Amino acid sequence: MFASQDTSSYRKYEAHLQAAGEEPLDSWAKKHKVKEAYRFTYLPSFDPPEILRSWRTSDKKSPFHAVFKLGSEQGKKKIGAIEHEASWNPSLFEWTELLTSLDLNFWTPMVWKGEFERGDSEWIFEGYRQGEYKRLRSWRGRNPMACTLGRAFRYFIPARLSEEFACFRSLSGDRLGEIIYEYLEAGQLIKALQLAQRHKSDYIKVWLFESHKILETWAELPLESKLALLVQSVETAQAIDNQLSKAPILRDLALKYVVVGQLNRALQVAQSIGVPYYKVITLDYLCDCYAETGRMEEAASIRTRILLAAQQTKGDPAESHLSSIVDKHTRLERLEHKLARVLKSWLPVKMPE
Repeated sequence: MFASQDTSSYRKYEAHLQAAGEEPLDSWAKKHKVKEAYRFTYLPSFDPPEILRSWRTSDKKSPFHAVFKLGSEQGKKKIGAIEHEASWNPSLFEWTELLTSLDLNFWTPMVWKGEFERGDSEWIFEGYRQGEYKRLRSWRGRNPMACTLGRAFRYFIPARLSEEFACFRSLSGDRLGEIIYEYLEAGQLIKALQLAQRHKSDYIKVWLFESHKILETWAELPLESKLALLVQSVETAQAIDNQLSKAPILRDLALKYVVVGQLNRALQVAQSIGVPYYKVITLDYLCDCYAETGRMEEAASIRTRILLAAQQTKGDPAESHLSSIVDKHTRLERLEHKLARVLKSWLPVKMPE
């Protein structure tokens, strides 16, 4: 969806639609009693805009319809009317292929991970199905789902038309991101993580974890596979440059190590968290885990690290959220010191020889 800060971009998008003779997709579908319709609007940085709309009707002889519109050359500098338009009737196979990609990449995720406006080409996807309308956008197909879906729309256009109009001629997108996504969909999770680790953008690495596909089949894997997946997940997460993006991912991975009984490894991951807030809450959980297993010396050591990390949040808005944790460990540390002094006083004094 378009956020409030994207108002100017949305107005530009609407202006292009009006110039191309396009109505809001949901209004158009309701007016023409269309149950299912889709539109891909491609707004490149310099080339004319392109629009592909496809829909299904109740006509048994010819239920599938599509129209492609190419903007005029003046669209490079200012919004102008369309220069070329072509319509056709896709086959059932072609419609099904497009619909499969839409189900996987458009309808299934509620939203795509947000992107900052980059000034590149805009890819805007819309869908109307059984009274439900949805719109998603990506900059230059940076989101792997957008990249895959954009290619599905391009392949939907017949070859003869694509050659005549050079449809979506600049539709490149993030090819490596798309390959990573394909590995993810194929269940080759470690391969997807390895490729993402080498990707130059934090966006792809963070998206990979936030898509929830990496660990959603966790319970079904044998222990050896879980450990191998965790090792690669940590390596890929550590390659994220932005500490605020990296911290919650490392926290989740540390907790996964706890699930498989790898407390020491969980502690190593927790100690590598660069944001004090996430470090404290993760260490707090691990401290309780160590104490529950009777490893009191390690729990006491973790407690010291918690208090040291908490000192780094002074003046931070997150500090108030950690007050209960800090108070708990401060009291426990004082109690431990008192017990240590009492025990020391009970020890027999060794007389000099």
